[in-house]
Amino acid sequence: EYFNTRVWPRMFYMSYDNVWRWRMNAARAMGNSRDEKYVPVLINGFSCFDDYRVTGMAAWALGRIGGAEAVKALQSFRDISEGAVLAEVESALETCGA
Repeated sequence: EYFNTRVWPRMFYMSYDNVWRWRMNAARAMGNSRDEKYVPVLINGFSCFDDYRVTGMAAWALGRIGGAEAVKALQSFRDISEGAVLAEVESALETCGA
């Protein structure tokens, strides 16, 4: 709903089929900000979306931000991840020094 009413009117060139790009880019921007206020949003994003590109970027962003809450989440994501997402979770934990 948010995408259809807020994002798509401004980014009409991106169909809902490609909404993963918008979500992935949002996670990247949060990680690059290194602002801990985004940690709960990224944790929620990891849990709510099933696209590996989005969850992988959320893991990367959590690793970039770091902190106890991010590490705890990444450790729990390790148990439910596989493939490329698991590799990103492991990399993020290394980045955090965990």
